[in-house]
Amino acid sequence: MTAQSPQSAISHSTAVLIIASVATVWGFGFPMTRIVLDGGLSVGGLMSIRFPLAGLLMFAVIRPPTGGCYSVARRAKISEARQSRISFL
Repeated sequence: MTAQSPQSAISHSTAVLIIASVATVWGFGFPMTRIVLDGGLSVGGLMSIRFPLAGLLMFAVIRPPTGGCYSVARRAKISEARQSRISFL
């Protein structure tokens, strides 16, 4: 038996629903791309719409912690550690 943290435990039916939703969206993406391109939108125009929308969706799903961005906080900790090492030299 594997131990799960309370935050990551989801039911089997929820997992199946999530997988089915992803497969449905992914599956509809191919014919919809074909329809849009046949409708007259250029490839560049389609990509300039798709990628910002995907970025917004990913930001909504994977939000940075309150009060900042992951990389900025990590860089600050790294630079503080480097400065403390340099000050001892």
